Amino acid sequence: MNVVKKFRKNDRTGNHIFRIDGKRIKATPGQVVECTAKDLGNQLKHYTCLDAPVKVDEPASPKTPVKELKLVRVSRGLYNVINPDNPDKPLNDEPLRKAMAESFTLAHMDLTSSIKELGWDDLVALMEERGIEVLDTYETEDDLRQALINAGE
Repeated sequence: MNVVKKFRKNDRTGNHIFRIDGKRIKATPGQVVECTAKDLGNQLKHYTCLDAPVKVDEPASPKTPVKELKLVRVSRGLYNVINPDNPDKPLNDEPLRKAMAESFTLAHMDLTSSIKELGWDDLVALMEERGIEVLDTYETEDDLRQALINAGE
């Protein structure tokens, strides 16, 4: 998005000639011009923006980032799905064909994204529904999420 802003040419940077809508503009040090940052091109570093910065609301990042699972080729046409945090232990029991390994990866990512917003009570209910034992050692919601993910493997 090209927004017209006010820029001041910095001192001791020399003259700059550029075009806006086909018109030739000569900016001298200290001069204020109204144009887009794109109009200034690679000379933007020699200008100071005079307009107030616009605050852009960024979407909230998830509390626990979803790790990308990787496919590792074991032999011709067979792959293991691994978690980069624990590359020694594949998530699958035996090597899978590439299509099956990719679908396994997608199913794992769907499970991870679906439980990341659940609270303690919802996670416990989901574990009981799936027949997963809720241990006393689980202290945080992340422990419950990890147990659900490990059980889904």
